[in-house]
Amino acid sequence: MKRKRIIDVEETIESSTINQRWKPRMAMNSTLDKFLASNRPFRDHKMDAVTSGQMDKKPPLLQQVYASHLRSPHKLSMTDAEVFYYSSFLSPTNCTSLYSTLTSLPYWQRPTFKIFGRQAHAARLTCSFSSHPDKEYRYSGTIAGADAPTYPLPIKQVKDSLEHLLDEKFNFVLLNWYKDGNDSIGEHADDERGLVPNGSIACVSVGAERTLVFRKKNEKSQVKKVILEVGSLIVMKGETQKFWKHGIPKERKVLGGRISLTFRQLE
Repeated sequence: MKRKRIIDVEETIESSTINQRWKPRMAMNSTLDKFLASNRPFRDHKMDAVTSGQMDKKPPLLQQVYASHLRSPHKLSMTDAEVFYYSSFLSPTNCTSLYSTLTSLPYWQRPTFKIFGRQAHAARLTCSFSSHPDKEYRYSGTIAGADAPTYPLPIKQVKDSLEHLLDEKFNFVLLNWYKDGNDSIGEHADDERGLVPNGSIACVSVGAERTLVFRKKNEKSQVKKVILEVGSLIVMKGETQKFWKHGIPKERKVLGGRISLTFRQLE
């Protein structure tokens, strides 16, 4: 039986209320398609497309963002929150290739943190990339952003298309790699110092489906569960972090891996 995508009531935004830039447009050839199809090895330097001026013309993933398969976003029915879900930001074919490319990155690490005075390891791998490597971002005792490398080409292309879709700028991305259903992240709010207050956080998912759980801070009985589909995008805006926590629980039946690309705004 197919699982319900969003558990609880959801509000579909009518097309008339969506900004014109969100409407589907005619598909075009994709720089990301060509890059992934070529199976070129990952290279950690400034992107060829940037140095050659190719990316000055238009964001290279427009056909993914504006293709006919991109549906209007759902606004989740959550009080004191602005959360929007796009079920198909990237195509399944691109997601498969992108996942393979991301797993080959040499930067993956397992974060450590202290709990009751003892050192513990996070149940996931992470790495980060930044537009401003001089800026630091601290979360759960981990320092990210400091000396972070610039965006690899596939991530830069996803970022450009995301910014074009949402009409917002992001200067930092944190990647989380959940290798199977045993990996997880506890419920938390992304409200640390260093982030733009009430700034948007946009999360793109590739790999296996996982469940994202929202829980209201002062009313723990208020819970929203979202099945994050392959290629989906979920955007948290406004005061969502002030009133809600979110997390990825363990799911023993999930055998495949998932990588999330969470784009953020550092001050």
